Formats: sequence, C-alpha cells, structure tokens
Amino acid sequence: MRKLGFAVLGTSILVGKAFSDNIQKVYSVQIGAFSKKENADRKLKSLPKELKRQAFVYINEKGFYTVRLG
Repeated sequence: MRKLGFAVLGTSILVGKAFSDNIQKVYSVQIGAFSKKENADRKLKSLPKELKRQAFVYINEKGFYTVRLG
C-alpha cells in the first residue's frame, strides 16, 4: 500500500449532501484505451468533426486513458 504525501494535524467529521436526490446516469461508448495520454489524444484528434464534439478522454481506475463518446 502506498502512503499519501500529507501529514494529519487533527481530525474532524465531514458530512456531505448531494445537490440533488434526482441523480441522472450518464452513459458513454468506449472507442479506445491507451496506456499513454499522447495516444489517447491522437485518437481523439483523428475522429470526424461530428463525433469529436461528443468525445472525451477519461482515466479509468486502472490508469488507462480511455477515449469515449457520449
């Protein structure tokens, strides 16, 4: 396990509340996954203009740069 690089000076309880109880799910289609950001950016730039407006790069939990539409 890796330690984070900060020191704890004290403790406090944080309570958060969602802005809305009506949470909307967002779906996307993955069109590529890359270990290097440069490759994901290259794929993003190669998309047709119509798709490029809906495309984005997302880093998943395994550290891959995924190109997605939606």
